[in-house]
Parts: sequence; C-alpha cells; structure tokens
Amino acid sequence: MPGTDAPVKPPLSGTEFAGNGPLILGEGALIAPERECLPWIAPEGDRYLCYARVNGEPQLWLATIGGGLERVLVRGAVDFDWAQDDEHILYSPWASPPTAPDPQPVYHLDLETGETLELGYTIRGNLMQALPGGQVAYLTEAGVEIVEPETGSRAVAPVTVGLGPSQPVAAPEPEPTPDETAIARFGFLLTPEAPVGGATPATPDAPATWAANQDVKVLFEVSPDGKKVALLQVVATYATIGIVDVDTGRMTYISDLASYWAVHPLAWSPEGDRLLFALATVEGHAPELWMVDAEGANPTLVLDGGEALGIYDDLVWLPGDDVLFALRGSSMYDTTYYATNAGGATPVELVGGVQGLQVARVDKRVAWTKCDPRAPESARTFLAALVR
Repeated sequence: MPGTDAPVKPPLSGTEFAGNGPLILGEGALIAPERECLPWIAPEGDRYLCYARVNGEPQLWLATIGGGLERVLVRGAVDFDWAQDDEHILYSPWASPPTAPDPQPVYHLDLETGETLELGYTIRGNLMQALPGGQVAYLTEAGVEIVEPETGSRAVAPVTVGLGPSQPVAAPEPEPTPDETAIARFGFLLTPEAPVGGATPATPDAPATWAANQDVKVLFEVSPDGKKVALLQVVATYATIGIVDVDTGRMTYISDLASYWAVHPLAWSPEGDRLLFALATVEGHAPELWMVDAEGANPTLVLDGGEALGIYDDLVWLPGDDVLFALRGSSMYDTTYYATNAGGATPVELVGGVQGLQVARVDKRVAWTKCDPRAPESARTFLAALVR
C-alpha cells in the first residue's frame, strides 16, 4: 500500500476558491469525556451514539451533547448507524461466532416510541446506509437492498458478492491508444480516442479476470434519491468502480484502478447527479480524486495528488459543492482531513493526526477523535462548526 513507511505530504495545489472561500473549523469543544467511548454524531448534531463495554458487556448508549449519557439502547455486540434524523437509528447484531456466514437482521429503532422494525437481513452490518428520504440500504446475498421502513416497499440493485463466478471471466483487451496517460489513469475502461478529463468510459461485459470461487468484497454508496448505487468491488488485490441503475439493474463500469484499500472512497452530490471517487495511479500510486455524472460519463479530474503519499478516503459532499476528504498515512491515527470543492479548489487543512471525522450535515458541524495509539483509553472526541 502506498505511503506505508513515508510521511504524508499535502495534496497538490488546485484552483482558487470562488465566492466566500473555503470551509475551516471553528473553535472545538470536548463532547464525549466518557472513557473508551467513540461517539457517532447524529445528522442534526445534537445527539450521539456511544458504543462501549460496561462490566465486560458491549452496550450501545444514547447521549446528548452537553448532557452526556442518557440510556442504554441495545445490549450486545452490534453494528449501528443513525437513520434519516436524530429520532431513529439502525442496528444489526454481530453473527455468533463472528465468522459465521449467516445473514443478520437489520432493525430500525424509533428512539421516542421504542418501536423496533425488522427491515430485512444483511451480510455486512457495517455497510448500512440511511438516505435523506428515509429509505435504508444494506447489502444482501442478492445485492444492495433499499427499503422504505414506513411502507415496507423495497428494491434490489443486483451485485455480485461472496464467491465470484464459477468460471473465469476474461477481461477485454485495451485497444491501442496514443494517450498512455489516459490508460494509466483509468485502465482498460477508457475509449481509445478520449483525452484525460474528458473521457467517456466504456461499459465492458466483464470488469476483470475473476478466478473461479474468488471472494468478491463490496463497498457501496446509494445516491440520495435511491436511484443509483455506486459500487466498489474487490477481488484479491483487483478493484473496479461502477454505477448500478436500481430500476434496470444495468452496471456501468467507470474504472479498474480504484483505491481498493480505502474505507469510504465514494460520495454522491447532494442532488445525486454526480459522483466523486478516489483512484490510485498505476505509476507512483499517487492518489487522485475524480468526478463523473450519474450515468458514469464525463469524467473530470478534481484533485491530482501530485507528490502526496497516502490515499484519499472518507469523501463527504456537502450542500453548496463543498467537499471534505481524508489523506491517510501509515496508520489509522495518521490521518489529515481537508476541505475543497467539486471544482478542485486548493485543499485547506481542517485537522490532522486524528482517528476519524464525522459530519452533522444539517448545520455543517464536524466531530473528530484524537487518540494516542499506545493508550486507546485516551480517545477524546471534539465538535466544531465549519465556518468560512
């Protein structure tokens, strides 16, 4: 993995910010003094979930900013996330034993009434996603299932997960092209005549050579309207990015040079009409940030990593075309977050040396956790507003 034994350098300078300038962090305040608790901030930023062990038992707690812990919501080991607002959460129990392949139920909990709905079953509880309209997406053996909790209506975007095809699938050979730089950026998926930054990705029948019975790992991000699913599929050390149309099931492959070691390399625009995704170049493995439209066409290079050592990750696209992203170094504690925009403005550092960053989208507040890797109990989480 690039950057394993090297310091992180800042991303390459981009264009100038237009309008009111970049987002920066306001004054931070400690919000979670509880020991061994890593808070998960609610969408509106007034509450957080706290997952911790109490007398040896894993427990999921509800807490308020300024008020601390309130009550236990779930006992036992679970994956969890906020639903569409501060009043609902999602959770899924861990399989027992953890290596068990059996799908686990996904629950939708109303924090005010205590009502719990079972939405379905997932094979990866840590990939649950809540959409702005209230739908919930999660990974099943058939693909990405999108459920409306109130009505029970559901749709499935077909995705290959688990074991790959029973027979090897050959990748198409790239046609000769005079633009070797284009090939280096997007692999075999570029059309021969297309220049970098203005290409129309081809849509081959098969993205790669998948050996029989190879494990296919999946990361996904559903568009805000629930109509498209951005998909990263990994087979061994080979990764592709594509977009699945939920209504038709059609997959449009964008690239075969994905940063497959990233945790969250995909982000839709708030309107769902564009997608940001991270790549690693063939030569030098430098990180890059690209953008395509909802159909997977019209790719644009947003940020060139230049001499940056590390990977782009944790992409967040805020209203107004503001974009937050991480540049990860050699460990989970060596991460720096930056603010830019969809036009590729020069990134501005927000905070460095942190374990993770969360965003309360309603009023653009962010929370981040600092921790000494030699003393996990030292983790503390702070909250601050994003201002200009």
